[in-house]
Amino acid sequence: MKCTYCNNESVVTIRKRKLCKEHFNNYYKKRIEKVLKKVPIKSKRILVALSGGKDSVSIFHFLSKAKDKYKFYLEGIFIDLGIEKFSEKSKMISIKLADSLGLNLNVVSLKEIYKKTIDEISEKEKKVCASCGTIKRFVINDFAYKNNFDFIITGHNMDDETIFLNQNILSGSIEYIKRYTRFYTETLQNLKLIGKIKPQFFVSENDNKVYCNVNNLEYVKDSCPYSKKSPHKKLEWFVKNLNKKMDYSYNFLNFFLKINDYLPETKINEFHFCPECGYPTVNKTICKFCRIIKNWCLK
Repeated sequence: MKCTYCNNESVVTIRKRKLCKEHFNNYYKKRIEKVLKKVPIKSKRILVALSGGKDSVSIFHFLSKAKDKYKFYLEGIFIDLGIEKFSEKSKMISIKLADSLGLNLNVVSLKEIYKKTIDEISEKEKKVCASCGTIKRFVINDFAYKNNFDFIITGHNMDDETIFLNQNILSGSIEYIKRYTRFYTETLQNLKLIGKIKPQFFVSENDNKVYCNVNNLEYVKDSCPYSKKSPHKKLEWFVKNLNKKMDYSYNFLNFFLKINDYLPETKINEFHFCPECGYPTVNKTICKFCRIIKNWCLK
């Protein structure tokens, strides 16, 4: 099949338009820059959270090409979670990518720092995905804060954001709905919290897959072995099936962007600084991260 805009062979069909590699990359660039042009990224130190999956691989590669245009400094971070076979494969792919781009990748080992792995935590923790998410967020923020990064970039795509929004609609969490319809959060140095940017807010999971394939980027094709138990799975199936028939995710997110200003402001809960790690927490004693580490990892 020929590209809608030229005589080259098409690589993907998006909203009934057939795109070749060149025109797909242009489409992808416009979607990413729709966010980059609206965030204060110039002259900032940016840390990309790499997992080896198609989302983080594609955004790390794209930003490596965009850093001169937008004038920011770029590094990556990979958290070695110690998941048998999966973590090692993900790490090798991330290291190989960073080397090919001439960028620094910081590899942080859960086993070396906290003496346990996710595999070991899973033996005692039923909600392993929730615990893993807490651990990753803490470790990445801690590294970014201690190494003077201005923003953390994550590989959350348009479908991820749609799933999160649907979850919070079903649970009636208006404050989280307002939070998730943002491209970025600001850095709060006084709270030791580094802001996050989501450049893939307007690109789908499939867009990232196509980007990797047409640009010959290796990525982990296997899912995390623990993700099968994730509560996201049913909503993920729902969103993917709707996207096959319509631009559900794109239209859904744009709708909430339009009504965002009419939603109540996010409530700031009372917090204190955790006596163990020194980071803010709304828990009455130690933070959730330290509770996981103390209760499950250091027994």
